[in-house]
Amino acid sequence: MLAARSMREGRAANRWCRVPSLRVQFEDRNTDDAFGSVRRPVYNTSMVRLIITGGTFDKQYDAIRGELTFQKTHMPEILDTVRCTVPVELELNQLIDSLEMGESDRERIVAACCAAPENRIVITHGTDTMTVTAERLAAEMTGAAVAGGIAGREGAAKQGAGGGGTDAGPLSGKTIVLTGAMVPFTVAGSDALFNLGGALVAVQTLPPGVYIVMHGRTFSAGEVKKDRIAGRFQDST
Repeated sequence: MLAARSMREGRAANRWCRVPSLRVQFEDRNTDDAFGSVRRPVYNTSMVRLIITGGTFDKQYDAIRGELTFQKTHMPEILDTVRCTVPVELELNQLIDSLEMGESDRERIVAACCAAPENRIVITHGTDTMTVTAERLAAEMTGAAVAGGIAGREGAAKQGAGGGGTDAGPLSGKTIVLTGAMVPFTVAGSDALFNLGGALVAVQTLPPGVYIVMHGRTFSAGEVKKDRIAGRFQDST
């Protein structure tokens, strides 16, 4: 087992900058069979940027300190393990518990999304303040939080005066999906792989906007909250 794990980690290290993959274009066509006509989905197979910010997803147990800590991201190993065929560009933004995330940390995420040449972005994030970051990104997308809120306030004033609303922000046209895990990837029973898989599928099929994908469900930013007692996300409306 140790030898096999070492081989996997070795392959993962070689794939840090870019994960080689197959670019397969799914066709939109009808297939006639005994069950009738089935319409095949069309997936956008352009490059996906995967921005890593930490959270429980990337934590691991430190036996010396007796607590969950950050040492490195497990994302290269994860993509190698699941044999991901989606073209993915990895970006290590930070490794932080979202409860400790301040505005400057959140702005680093926003800046990374604005600078990304890809229009489809997945962000791994701590679940405790994931909704806050999603709403911040949504505000940037609509132009409501440009330049620290100054442009957003001016745009709101124009809208109130019949100015036609705010201009599209620098994230306009991008599809951004945030996901995370309640249990670390390195711990048995983790939901990390399931949530990441859902996010990678969602980012290829959803229209431009900011979303949270957790436990098989997709939520729009601003319309979701975390139920801390049940340990799941749910509609906030």
